[in-house]
Amino acid sequence: MKVASKKPEIRVEDLSIVTLGDFNPKIFHPMWFAKEDLLRESEADEARIEVVHQDVAAFSTDWLTVQVLRDRFTASVKADAYSSHLSDLVRGTFQKLRHTPVRQMGMNVLRRVRFKTEEDWHALGHFILPKSPWDRVTSKPGLRSVHVQGQRSDDHAGYVLIIIEPDPKTKSDVLIRVNDHYELGESDQGLEGADGVVAIIERGHKESVARASATVDRLIMNFLNTKAPDKAK
Repeated sequence: MKVASKKPEIRVEDLSIVTLGDFNPKIFHPMWFAKEDLLRESEADEARIEVVHQDVAAFSTDWLTVQVLRDRFTASVKADAYSSHLSDLVRGTFQKLRHTPVRQMGMNVLRRVRFKTEEDWHALGHFILPKSPWDRVTSKPGLRSVHVQGQRSDDHAGYVLIIIEPDPKTKSDVLIRVNDHYELGESDQGLEGADGVVAIIERGHKESVARASATVDRLIMNFLNTKAPDKAK
């Protein structure tokens, strides 16, 4: 007997591109993006600005959220339909700022998995984290967060990180994030700094999103095809 009778609903919750390096947050004003033809002027005018300061810049539009710290740049969208717009904006940003030191980057997909019943929600937790190792260690062990690191399937330096967290507010939803992580300058492909960010996005942002989505789908399929998982006594 399978652990769940119905396949859960799976949808994109968030797509983001994150880079780590040395940034000057105060230049990342919405009007800068408009001036560089990365946003429409009307979008920049109507952007909701939280702060633009030497240490942090943060703003959002109807489809985009940007936050820049001295060591981190993050751009994210909430719908799969904006995936190409996200990659165009980040690629264009680092083409304009090609001398910016960038050491790492990640292309991230966050998917929400909504189960039909609370029982199935608990069953995934038993599947991901078997309970028998915790017998007489603690009472009612439950999954809060699991991080699993995997090897890349290409020649880039880096890894793939999968993070699984239940949403305790719903008792039906699980959030699964796939981080496609790159170490810039450590591969033999000469992908360094901002130029490396541009090249990686050009070569494979669409494919990265597709791989992440396939990873989540495969994990859920493995769950649905397993026997009853190891539950707590």
